[in-house]
Amino acid sequence: MSGTVSPGRAARQKTGTAGAADAGGAHRPGRRRRAAAVVAVVAVVVAGVVVAGVTGVFGSAGSPRPAAGGTDRTSTAVVTRRSLVSQTQVNATLGYAGSYSVAGKGGGTVTWLPAAGRVIGEGQVLYRTDNSVPVFLLYGRVPAWRALSEGMTGADVAQLNAGLVKLRYASRAALGPRSGWDFFSGETAYALEQLQSRLGLTVTGTLPLGQAVFEPSALRVSTVSGSLGSPASGSGTVRVTGLDVAGLGDRELAGLRARRIGFVFQQYFLAEHQTVLGNVADGLLYAGLSVAGRREKAVGALHLVGLGHKLNARPTQLSGGERQRVAIARAVAGQPAIVLADEPTGNLDQATGQSLLALLEELNELGTTIVVVTHDQAIAARMHRQIQMLDGRIVTDTIRAARAAAMPGSWPGQEADERLTGYPWAEPGGSP
Repeated sequence: MSGTVSPGRAARQKTGTAGAADAGGAHRPGRRRRAAAVVAVVAVVVAGVVVAGVTGVFGSAGSPRPAAGGTDRTSTAVVTRRSLVSQTQVNATLGYAGSYSVAGKGGGTVTWLPAAGRVIGEGQVLYRTDNSVPVFLLYGRVPAWRALSEGMTGADVAQLNAGLVKLRYASRAALGPRSGWDFFSGETAYALEQLQSRLGLTVTGTLPLGQAVFEPSALRVSTVSGSLGSPASGSGTVRVTGLDVAGLGDRELAGLRARRIGFVFQQYFLAEHQTVLGNVADGLLYAGLSVAGRREKAVGALHLVGLGHKLNARPTQLSGGERQRVAIARAVAGQPAIVLADEPTGNLDQATGQSLLALLEELNELGTTIVVVTHDQAIAARMHRQIQMLDGRIVTDTIRAARAAAMPGSWPGQEADERLTGYPWAEPGGSP
C-alpha cells in the first residue's frame, strides 16, 4: 500500500490531532497558543481545498473538462439605461415665448418696483407710484386704454368682471347672467371697492386709467428697466384720422378698425378652406358692404397686388410671397387710411421680401399711411420716417431729407388729408 495521503485527508488528520492535543493539554498556555496557530493554518488550507475543488484543480488527469459551449456557459444581455419621463398631451399653438415690456397707462413717480425673478399674479401689486400708490395686475388680453365706471360696456369690462370673480370678490351669478359679462354694473362697482380696500387704494368703485395693468397671465419679472423716482408712463391722446380713440365706445372702435385701419400679419392668417377671393372679401364683413360690393373691392385689391389671375386658388396652392400678397390685398381692400404691417417679410426669403416692400411703397404712393414694425435695420432704412423704440419709449424719430423736402410745412404738426383717391376701385370723392 502506498503511504500517500490526499490533502483533504491530511487536513482532517491534523485537525483531529490538534483537537486532541488541545483537549489533553488545556492547562498549558504555551501549547494552547501553538494549537490555535495550527487550527488557523488548517482553516486556510481547507478553504483552499474547497475553492480548488470547485474550480477543478484537484480533478484527476483523466476527468473530462467542460468544453466551449458546454453546460458552464456565460450568458450576456444588453442593458439600456433610460430616463423615465412624464408626458401630457395638450392642445396649443407652438410659438416663441419671448420677453416683453409692461408699462402702465397712468402718471406719477415710481416709488417701488418688484425684484427681478419675482412672479406677479392676478390681484397683486405690480409697482407703486407717488405716495406708495399700488398699480395691480389683472388678467386680460385687452390693454387698459380708458377709465372704467358704472354703466360702461366692452371687452375690457368683461375681463375686469372675470378677474373680480376669480379673485372671489363677486360670484359668477352676480356679475354674469344679470346684466352680461361686458357690463359694468353696481355689483361690479361693489366688488371693485373690496379689491381697492384690500390694496389700500382710495375706494371709489371705479377703475381709473393707470390703476391696473391687464396682461394675459402671471408675469415673471426678468429685468427692471425703471428706477425709483423716475416718471411712470405718461398720459396723452391717441387720434386716428382725427378721432380721439379714448372717447369711443366699443362699437365705434370696431367700426374704426373695420373702415380706417388695415392689418398685415407675419403669419398671414388666411382661411385655408376659402378661396383667395373669399379671404379678401371676408375682410370687409364689418365694413357694411353688400356681398357684391365686397367681391368687387376684393377683386380690385387682388389685381393691385398682382394676383388677379388666382382669384379661385386656395392658400395651400400659393407660395409664401403670394400668401402675403393676399394678406396685403385684404388689408387695403377697404381703402383704409392706415395699414399696420407687423414684420411683413419675416417669413419670406430676401428676394420675395424686397418685392413685398416695393408693393407697400406703391400703396403708400396711392395715399395709404404704411406703418411697418420691424427689427431689421435694412427694412427700416427704406421707410420715409423711422421711429426707434426701446422698452416702450421713443428713442429717435427721424425723417428722410428727401421726404421732408417734398412735404414743406406738413411735417410734423400739420395733418395731411388721409382720404384715399388713388385706388383704382375708389369712388370719386369717397373716403374710408
